[in-house]
This record gives sequence, structure tokens and C-alpha cells, in this order.
Amino acid sequence: MTRRIRVLQLQPKYYIRETDLHEEVIRGLPVSEFEVTSAYMRDRPGSDDLVSISEHSHYFGFSKKQMSGLRLGAMKALYDFCREKQFDVVVTNRYKVCDMMLTLNKLLKIPRCISVVHGFGEYERISRRLGNRLRVDGRWKFVTVSAPVKDYLLGAGSGFHDANVCTINNAIDIDKTVSGLLSKAEARQYFQLQHDDLVIGAIGRLVNVKGHRYLLQAFHQLSSRYPKLKLLVIGEGERRQELEDYISQHSLQDKVLLTGHIESAYRFIPAFDVFTLPSLSEGLPLSILESMAARVPVVASDVGGVASVLDGISPVVEAGQVEALEQALESLIRLSEEDRQVIGKQLRKRLNKEYSITGYRQQYRDLISGVSW
Repeated sequence: MTRRIRVLQLQPKYYIRETDLHEEVIRGLPVSEFEVTSAYMRDRPGSDDLVSISEHSHYFGFSKKQMSGLRLGAMKALYDFCREKQFDVVVTNRYKVCDMMLTLNKLLKIPRCISVVHGFGEYERISRRLGNRLRVDGRWKFVTVSAPVKDYLLGAGSGFHDANVCTINNAIDIDKTVSGLLSKAEARQYFQLQHDDLVIGAIGRLVNVKGHRYLLQAFHQLSSRYPKLKLLVIGEGERRQELEDYISQHSLQDKVLLTGHIESAYRFIPAFDVFTLPSLSEGLPLSILESMAARVPVVASDVGGVASVLDGISPVVEAGQVEALEQALESLIRLSEEDRQVIGKQLRKRLNKEYSITGYRQQYRDLISGVSW
């Protein structure tokens, strides 16, 4: 009997949500052919948290401090673990664990190493570019989540080239996503919104890079012209107080709702008339794809792979430009509900054609098995 391919999927820290794409990679690997281990350098799940569907899970339990600097203890533990398990393939997510494996694999010599690159900026430092150039060899492939991220890597001059960089677009399980959506009435009732409210919605952590302050400024201008306009922001983060202060200073308490974190937030997208992503930087955010599944029109910053996803169907604007964001939002909220539904249907059609989870799983399976190496 042929030995199964042993795969390590390595994460910097434990975090699993219902739509995580690294779990979708595992779903594309039949247990008859692959033995998958998910490992997390930091943190571990609580009693009510989701766990990986992989055959094995390992939690190293290092602290944030231990994962900083030279990380010698973490490096030794990871080396010993990999040497014991004799993996055939390792898949890393995010820069830190990729950096660790680039060094360790000079000794381990795992035949196939795959680094998933989610966004821009990871190779701005000269030290990172030089370190990458010295360590990348024929055992490594780098997978970007969109074509613009691939272009960024190829231009970084860090050992990246056409032979070791490819793109596998982020994707979602469309049927699963659609089945999880609430109806428009149910979603609005949950937030005590009226059926005739005109709702702009956003989903994302309340951090600088998500650009919520620009969204609030644009909304403030629009709200004076559209009395029924509401803004619903799902997410939590360090900038919450700053956003609350702006809401209070401009008397928007009855018009803006910061909901905090909600698990599986995509379920509530049908409450929105328009979904907006005002981010300053992204790779290819799943929330855009989830909105397309819900047939909700989108206004988004022209960052990462967003423009290529929307393909001219919904507007994109320069990141951080309040006036442009205001105008793009107004272009959609002025439409009739029927016209917005037409845009939503076009977005759903594009999603079905280009961003289905079936093709995503197959591309990763081909890469992990060596078919497309």
C-alpha cells in the first residue's frame, strides 16, 4: 500500500473561523491519500472554539514574546517536531512561520514547501529581501491570493520568479455561504433596523488599515441628504473608541451602529443595501466574495485584488479618499432597489464563474501532491 503524503499546515497562532480558507485546503485532500497535521505556534482553542478538521492538531503554546526576535526556543521545537513527523509537504501561512521554515528546511530538507502570501508589504525591509534571496531554493513555492500580490512579490527582488510564484485566488464555498445567510427581514430584525431603512454595511476589525474613519466621514456627509440612511459596522478592535468619539461629536448615534464582533458575520450581509470595504490595504478579502454570494452591491477601495474581482460591475475608489468614497456610495444608494438587485445578480454570476471553492481545492491539491510543482 502506498504511504499517504504527510502534510503540515503551519500557522503563527491559533485562529479558526467558519470560512477559513486553510480549512478548505484540507477539505480538498482525501484522507486516503493525505495525512494532514495542523500546527499553531501560539495560543490554543477554548472549550467553545472551533478546531481544525485536519487529522492531527498540535499546539506549541509559545507566547508572543517567545515568537519575537530570534525565536530560538520556538525554532528548536518546530525543528524537533518536523524531524519526528517526517513531513513530505509543509504549507505556511503568514511571513513569520515562513521565515522560520526557510531557515529550518536547510536542515530538514522537506521536499515541498509552500508559503501562502496574503497581502503586500511583507518584503519592504532590506533584511527580509536579502534573507529570502539567500534561503529560497527549489523546494519552495509561493502562492499569492491575487494577481496583484503576485506582481508585488515578483517586483520585490527577493528570490521570487515566475517559476516559484503562482496565484490561487481566494474563494468561498458558495452553496454553504448562501445556505447560511439570513433573510433580509431576519437580519434587519436582529439589529432593530426598519424595513425601509437604507443600510450601508461593513465587516472588519476596527483597526487603522480597515479605513473605517474614512467611511464614517463619507457617511456623515451622506446622512444629511438621506434621512433614512444607516451605517452598520460589524467588528471589534483597538480603534473603537476613536470611532465612537466621532459618532458622538457629529450626533450620529441614531444612524451608526457598531455591533462589535459577531461570529459568522457574513450571515447578516442581506441586511445591507450596499456593502463597503474602505480598507487601506488588502489581499483579496473574503467579505467581498461573501457579499457577492448574497447579491449585495459593493463599494470598495482599489487595493489588492479587489478591482479584478469586481471587474467593473461595482465601483472601486482610491483608498483613503473620503469624497470619492462618498460619491461611489451615493451612486448606489440613489438607485432603485431593483437596479441594485441587477448589480447584485451580476456580481453573483462573476463569483460563480471565477471564485468557486471547487477549483480552489483542486489547485492546492495539485500543488501539494506535486502534480503542478
